Amino acid sequence: MSDLVRTLREEHRALVVHLEAAARLGPGSPGAKRELDAVKALVLAHLDREDRVFYKALEQAARTDKEVETALQRFAKDSGEVSRRAIAFFERYEHGGEGIEYARAFGEFLASLRIRLRHEEDVLYPLFEQVLLGKAA
Repeated sequence: MSDLVRTLREEHRALVVHLEAAARLGPGSPGAKRELDAVKALVLAHLDREDRVFYKALEQAARTDKEVETALQRFAKDSGEVSRRAIAFFERYEHGGEGIEYARAFGEFLASLRIRLRHEEDVLYPLFEQVLLGKAA
């Protein structure tokens, strides 16, 4: 496994740990707010790393590799939606939240993020390793 993919997977695990902690502490609690602040910082750093290195490399490979191009096109729509939801969630609840609406928004954010992480790890990371690093997936 490449150092980049290992780092991205570790960041995914850290995100899930903080999100699960926020869920256990309960939406609206001060502890959940601290966990979500940590998630926001991690998400921003993670997305920056992915954009600068991971996706940039895949986009270059997609110019000559139809499989990579197809995978990126399929993922782009879903990825954009997840990013929009994440930004909207953090903007709306920057100072925390409470009640059923907040709990629902948190649940939707958590579910969409988990789907994105799973897709990256199951599809894009192996593709990255296979195509760009010449390793068997």
